[in-house]
Amino acid sequence: MKTHDPFGYYRLLGLPTWAPIKRIREASHSPHYIPSGDESDKAFAEAFRRTTEAHEVLSDPVRRANYDWFARNPPAEAIEPDGSVRYDLSLIPDGPLHCLRCGKVTLQPRYVTLSHVVGGDYEDRIVDKTELLCVACAGVGGRLKAVAWMADALLMPFLGVNSAGARRRFGYFFYALFKVVLGRKHDRFTDEKLILHNAGALLAQGDKKTAYGLAKLVQKSRDKEIAGAAAEILRAISTAGGYYPGYALKDDWARSDRRKLLYRLMAIAVPVLIVALMYASDVRRAAREREALAARGEATFCEYPPETSTILTRRASAQGDLTLRIRNATGRKAIVKVRDRNSALVATLFLRGEDSIDLSGLPGGNYRIQFATGVTLDPTCKALLDASAIFELNPYNKRVISSFSTGREIIGYDLETDIPTHRRLSQAEFERGD
Repeated sequence: MKTHDPFGYYRLLGLPTWAPIKRIREASHSPHYIPSGDESDKAFAEAFRRTTEAHEVLSDPVRRANYDWFARNPPAEAIEPDGSVRYDLSLIPDGPLHCLRCGKVTLQPRYVTLSHVVGGDYEDRIVDKTELLCVACAGVGGRLKAVAWMADALLMPFLGVNSAGARRRFGYFFYALFKVVLGRKHDRFTDEKLILHNAGALLAQGDKKTAYGLAKLVQKSRDKEIAGAAAEILRAISTAGGYYPGYALKDDWARSDRRKLLYRLMAIAVPVLIVALMYASDVRRAAREREALAARGEATFCEYPPETSTILTRRASAQGDLTLRIRNATGRKAIVKVRDRNSALVATLFLRGEDSIDLSGLPGGNYRIQFATGVTLDPTCKALLDASAIFELNPYNKRVISSFSTGREIIGYDLETDIPTHRRLSQAEFERGD
């Protein structure tokens, strides 16, 4: 039976195997195992007896590291005939510590808390997991793959997908990126305890030189107990004839910490650069439009963009009994074109995000509602410089707000970009007939 918790220590405390040591120390000493009520339930009796022991093992970083390694690599003599792991503390090794990912002995391990993006059925979430790792396995690269599949969220503003869900996912991508890049946490004194343990374990194996180098790394710890234990190891090595003047192990994590600073700067610079490029692109496009209008001798109409939703142009009489109530649910600015069944333009509207407008006085009949969404109006205020989401509403999506018996008919339409039944239009088709 493959398990990362063969003695049930984590289960007894009601914690996952990647819980940080702080949570383990704060966990209740009462077992989370629910008894069946049967007095012959030996599993519950064993669980209750071992709860204090589970707390003692998991709250000590070194004993926990050895238990986690044993859980993933139980020796053959620990496997019972039924596939379970035999409960025997003497089976747990007490030598140099192993990285839980690559499985190699790591002289300078850390219990590192890393942020991971986990995809759910309805939404993504960020989970912090604590593991004993070497420098290589604690790198950012592997965790960035977890958010790489969310990168399509970056394209949504450029593709004109501007629903509430798309905007939330666009913002969540940057939040997840920050958490993954900057979410690496560790405790200095716990790191030093792990190095100190490795120094003692290697000294017991006869590797005095490596033990000397590790003890020197933590000799100046601000924790007096750790510093004292390191000094004791150095004295034992000296007594045993070990003398290594000038020998020192480099701190494997120093370069990693510098790289973390670089990632931190990148995590800030990348979104700022994207926003700056979007803004610069809109400014350049507006300037080109103004130059083109000036070259044709046309005046710039849109010196001051409209503050509220308004009717830009209207070519139909206002004597009819039909009203089209159009609501912009995209959250972005929208240019709306109302056409009759012959595709002739009836009116052009400007709608701000989350706003609505009534086009009244239309003669009865069927109308086609087309719209484009974007951020920046062109110099005429009748189009969008960055219009990339252009649709024609499906007529079946209309709703009748008033009854025919009133003598006046009101039909409502919602502008949305994530409705699959809407027909996508090209820019040329949207502008045709103006």
